[in-house]
Amino acid sequence: MKKRAAIEEFLRRIASHPQRHLLKLLAAGQTFVWTAKLTRISRTTIWRWCRDDEEFAQLVAEARALGAEHRAYVLWANHPFRGCRPPSRHSGSGLRPKPRFKYGVFPR
Repeated sequence: MKKRAAIEEFLRRIASHPQRHLLKLLAAGQTFVWTAKLTRISRTTIWRWCRDDEEFAQLVAEARALGAEHRAYVLWANHPFRGCRPPSRHSGSGLRPKPRFKYGVFPR
């Protein structure tokens, strides 16, 4: 409940902010890349706004902190190797270690 109250309070504070749609997406747990795509604003522009406007940078940091848990879950759920074991070192699939020799040096 605390998290929901924190998000609602954050949304009330940004209700009149010009970039409120962008901040809402970040608070909902969207990544920076997807937020930029959905708002059709370049990532470079968003970072420039953060650099130039300290208040906006603080709002972005707060929004990302609110959405961090959901963002971590989404990134984990969509990861291509989720549920897979890493390949074995000697699985026979070409992942063998490199041979131990140097050119010009012959083994005894």
